[in-house]
Amino acid sequence: MATTQERPDPTAVLVAVWRAQHVRLDAPPHVLVDDVGIQLADTPDALEGLGVPHDADGAWRDLPVFAGAASRSYRGLMIARARMTEDLLLETGLEQLVILGAGLDSTAIRRTDLAGRLAVFEVEQPGPQRWKQRRLAELGIAVPPGLRFVPVDVESGEDWLDATLAAGLDPARPVFLATLGLTQYIGLAATMSLFERAATLARGTTMVMSFGVPDDLVDAAELDHFRSVLAVFERRGCPWVARYLPTEFTALATVGGFGEVDVVTPEDLTTRYFGGRDDGLRSHSAEYFVVARLT
Repeated sequence: MATTQERPDPTAVLVAVWRAQHVRLDAPPHVLVDDVGIQLADTPDALEGLGVPHDADGAWRDLPVFAGAASRSYRGLMIARARMTEDLLLETGLEQLVILGAGLDSTAIRRTDLAGRLAVFEVEQPGPQRWKQRRLAELGIAVPPGLRFVPVDVESGEDWLDATLAAGLDPARPVFLATLGLTQYIGLAATMSLFERAATLARGTTMVMSFGVPDDLVDAAELDHFRSVLAVFERRGCPWVARYLPTEFTALATVGGFGEVDVVTPEDLTTRYFGGRDDGLRSHSAEYFVVARLT
């Protein structure tokens, strides 16, 4: 997954577009309203990594990879996990947010209601992060005063916590950490290090981390298409290198130093955010989550 290219990771582009498509393609009520990512992605160099041709009228947004029937559950996953993370952040009341593997995250830009109290640290590989900063400037999107960009290559062993502390993170106060769509692309040692370093922070620190699961836990109706998506990711230089059973990932968090660890399943997300809808929108079954707290 490591790259020095001055463009976003292809998977980050997919995630951003799938989030934004919710408002375009799904009927209200909307779980999340996020059009920032699709603005960032609306440029040839962003789409190039996916092999998608850019067109000025935005027709690319309606291609099957972004809007086809098979993409609906991926869209559901992306909007549900983003909404869950924001809900948990608000519930904890924590005022420091660290996003590990931030990609084209738009939380700090969208949630202007939190700007007065929330410090946001986006940790991402240097090349893609520089690209994002340039793209925001091109679009005339102001960077909120509380947003700090922290260029770190987690996979290569660079210390994200030291870099974040240098950027202004206060270790005396608890932190909310969001790690979504990262652990699939890094090895076990790197994931274990994420937990161990986070566990040195203040009591009350909360971490939301996603993880991919083995084929046995993927819904049978989604499995063939999911395997084809993984093959595309691998060809684009973004192979999944690690998947875990929920019990295995919970054990990593516990051994890493977290005293309270809960698992959130795709069914949990679907029930919480899509229950009662008549369009069948749901979360894809290939990604689970842990919510871990320092007690």
